[in-house]
Amino acid sequence: MVAGEKAGERQNRDSGVHERICGASEKSTSADARARIGAAHFALSLENTKFAHQITTMRIRSTFAMLAISGQFLAQKTTLSLLVHNGLGSTAQGEVDMERGSAPINDECTEAIELTPGATCIPQVFSVLDATESVSPILCNNTTALDAEDVWFRFVATSTAHSVMVQSGPGNDMVVDLRSGSCNGAPIECADLTSFNGFEQIDATDLTIGGTYYIRIYDWFDTQGPEDAEFSICITGLAEVPPNDECENAIELFQTQSCEPTTFTSQGATQSLANFTCNGFTGNANDDVWFSFTPTSPIAVIDVLGSPGYDAVVQLFTAGGCDDTGSYICSDDSVSGELERIYYGDFEVGLTYYMRVYDYAAGPPAGPFDICIHFGGDPPPNNDCADVIPALVQVGETITFSGTTVGAMPADGSTVPYVYHAFTLATCADVSWDLCGTDPMFNTLPLSLVSCPELEELAVGVADYTVCDGDIWGVDHLALEAGTYYIPIPVDGGNYGEYTINLTANQCTVVATNDECEQAIVLPINTTCEPVAATTSGATQSAPPITCNGFTGSSNDDVWFTFQATSPNVTIAVAGEANFDAVVELIGVGCNIPVSLACVDATIAGGNEGLVVNDLVPGLTYWVRVYHYWSDVPDGGFEICLVGDISTGMDENPSWTLSGGVNGSPGTVHWSLDPGPAQLDVLDMMGRRIWTGRINLQPGPNTLEALPASIASGHYLLMIGTDEGRTGQRFFVE
Repeated sequence: MVAGEKAGERQNRDSGVHERICGASEKSTSADARARIGAAHFALSLENTKFAHQITTMRIRSTFAMLAISGQFLAQKTTLSLLVHNGLGSTAQGEVDMERGSAPINDECTEAIELTPGATCIPQVFSVLDATESVSPILCNNTTALDAEDVWFRFVATSTAHSVMVQSGPGNDMVVDLRSGSCNGAPIECADLTSFNGFEQIDATDLTIGGTYYIRIYDWFDTQGPEDAEFSICITGLAEVPPNDECENAIELFQTQSCEPTTFTSQGATQSLANFTCNGFTGNANDDVWFSFTPTSPIAVIDVLGSPGYDAVVQLFTAGGCDDTGSYICSDDSVSGELERIYYGDFEVGLTYYMRVYDYAAGPPAGPFDICIHFGGDPPPNNDCADVIPALVQVGETITFSGTTVGAMPADGSTVPYVYHAFTLATCADVSWDLCGTDPMFNTLPLSLVSCPELEELAVGVADYTVCDGDIWGVDHLALEAGTYYIPIPVDGGNYGEYTINLTANQCTVVATNDECEQAIVLPINTTCEPVAATTSGATQSAPPITCNGFTGSSNDDVWFTFQATSPNVTIAVAGEANFDAVVELIGVGCNIPVSLACVDATIAGGNEGLVVNDLVPGLTYWVRVYHYWSDVPDGGFEICLVGDISTGMDENPSWTLSGGVNGSPGTVHWSLDPGPAQLDVLDMMGRRIWTGRINLQPGPNTLEALPASIASGHYLLMIGTDEGRTGQRFFVE
C-alpha cells in the first residue's frame, strides 16, 4: 500500500466508524463489548434487543483501538444492540452477544442490585438463570415453590409507601419476597397470585423513609433456559386508591347531548369483581373503578377513550345493580389509546345503572382514560317533526329518505327520541315503505302514521315480512286518503345509526266500508246460504282480539256486520279465500257496550267457519265481527251468509209437530202437517243442501226415510214448502 492510500484510509477511519462490531470473545465476570473505531470523540449506546430497554450510554475519546464496555446489569447470556456515533454525524450499529460468569451478579443478598423508586414504572430486565438458592422458598398465597433459585435487589424508601412490580416471562412464574432491615430480615409481604407470564405487585405501606429494603425473586418452577429465566422489575411510589375503587362509591355521571369527557384513572385501584370475557377476550380486572348514572331516556351512548398506555374494558350492568354479573353488556373492541363504545337503547328512565372500567393488562395502567355518557352528538335536522318538509308522492312513484338517529333527543314530553319523515298524497293510494339497505338493521318500525305537530294517529298499517329478503321488514298502508302523513322512527332498541327509507305509492285498493261497528253491513237471514262477498282491506282495529278455540290472533283489520234475529236459531257461515284465515265473533247488546256471545276459529287459511247459535232472542239486533287471524294483509277476502228459521203464516198452523231426532236409524225424521204436495229440503248448518225431494203429505204423522245413512251427527234444518208457504225446523242427528 502506498503512502497516499494509507493516508486516505486513516482519514476515512477518522471521519467515520468501522462497521464491523464484534462481540465478547470470552467469559468474564462482567460483560465486554469491543468495537474497532478511529480516533475521535464517540457516544456509545447499549440496549437490550429483546425488551428494547436501554442498558447504558457513555461518551469516550479513543484512538484506533479496541474498547471494552463492562457492566453488571446483564442476564447470563443476552443479545444487545450497540450503537456508535462519532461527532461528524456518522453512525454504525450491530448486535453483540454478551456472556458473563456462571451465576447472576446478584445471586446473593450481599450483592443485591440497587433499584431507585420512580414516579412511573420503568421496567428493567434481569434473569434468574444459574442462580442458587439463598433462603428456602416461603409460603405465599397458600403455596410454596419447588425451590428458590433466587436473585436479590434493594432500594431505599423515598416515601412511606412503594409498589414493587414484577412481570414474569412467558416461561416462568416469579415469586416476589419483600424483606426489611437486612439480608436476613423478616419478610414484610410477598406476591404469588399469577402463573406463567403473570404480573405480580406488592403495595407496601408503613415503610421508613431512608430505610433499606430487600427484594428476593425466584421462579416457582425450575428454570429451563435463558428464555425462561428473564423478568422485569420496577419500583414506584404507591398510587393513591381512587375514590371510586368500589361500586358503593361509584362516581355519578350525567347524560349530555354530545360527549363531554371527564378524565379519570385506575392507578391504585383494586379488583372488585372477577374477570369476565368480552368480545372473546379476558383481561385482568385488578384495577377496576366504578361509575353510575341515571338515564333521562331509554337510549344512551357510553364512550371510554384510553390513553396510549391504557386499554379500556367497559362493563355495564343492565339490571341496575353493582354485582349482577349475569346481566351486562360490555365493550372490548379496541387496544390501548383507542375508543370503546356501548350503545344501549333499553334503559329504564329514572333507574340508576352502574358500570366499571379497567385496564385490560395485568400491570399498572400507564395512563388515564376519558369517559362520557351522551345522546350521540348534535340532534339530527329531523329530530322535530315541525322541521321536516313533506315530499309529494305520486301514484306509481318511489322516493327515498335517508338520515341518522345519532344524537336524537326526546321531545314533546316523550322519553323516547324520534326522527321524522313526511310525505303528501294528492289522491288515495296504497303506500308501502321499508328500511332495505339499512345496516345494521333497525329492530323497531312504527305501524302508525301521525300528524304534526299534534302527533295524532292518522293510520295504522300492517307489518310486511316479505321485503328485503325477510331480513328487514316493512309496513303496508292500504287506501290512504289524500293528505300529509309523518313517519315517526323511534330511537330505541337497535335503532341507532344511519338508515334509508324506500317509500312507494300504488293504485288505491278498494277497501272495506264496514271498518267500525257503526258502519256494520246488514245481513239477511235465509233458509239457504246466500253468500255476500266482503273484504278486510284497509280496515283498522276496532277492538282487541279474542281468544277463540285456544288461539289468539291479530284483529288489526276487523270488519262488522249486523242482523235481526227471526228465531233462536242461526248459523253464521264464513268461507275464506286461499290466504284468508277467518275469526268470527258474535256480539250482543250494542256497539257502545259490546258483549262477546260466541266465536269460531276452527280452520286455517282458506277454510270454512260455521258458528251455530241456538239461543238468540227473536227481534233483537246482533253484530258479527270478522278479521284475518294474522297481522299481515291477506291476499283475498271472504264470503259470509246467515242461515236460519224462516217464519210465514204456516208457523201458526197448530198441526205442525215436527220432532227432530233419530228413530232407530240416522236417516228417519217424523212430523205432522196438513195433507198435500210439498217440497222438502234438508240443509246443514253451513246452509248447504244435502238432500231434496217431493212427497205428498198424509194426514197425521209423516216419515222421511230417504236421508243418507252416512249423515254425520249434528244439527240440520228441514225446510218444507207447500202452496201455503215455506217453513222450517231444526232437528238433531245423534
